Amino acid sequence: DYQITGDLTIKGITNPVTFPAKVEVVGGKITATAKITFDRTKFDIKYRSGSYFENLADKLIYDEVSLDVKLVANNPYVQFQIWDCPGDFDFRGEDGRRRV
Repeated sequence: DYQITGDLTIKGITNPVTFPAKVEVVGGKITATAKITFDRTKFDIKYRSGSYFENLADKLIYDEVSLDVKLVANNPYVQFQIWDCPGDFDFRGEDGRRRV
């Protein structure tokens, strides 16, 4: 599993998010699946929020929201096929980390 950090934009408001994700590399695609949990009031979504309104009782909606996400990207280091070429290949980026 990996930690993914990025920006989440809702209603034109951007906040940083970091979340654990399961990452798989298959062929030339990288797929990350995760559950993101965030506070909706940070994106100006205050409807029936107990943090902003009193006496909501059973009409209260929790501020924390969870989303199941799936991110898919093409791996930039796997853009070709090798035909009939013996030996092993080690794809590494400029930082020396393995990319596939």
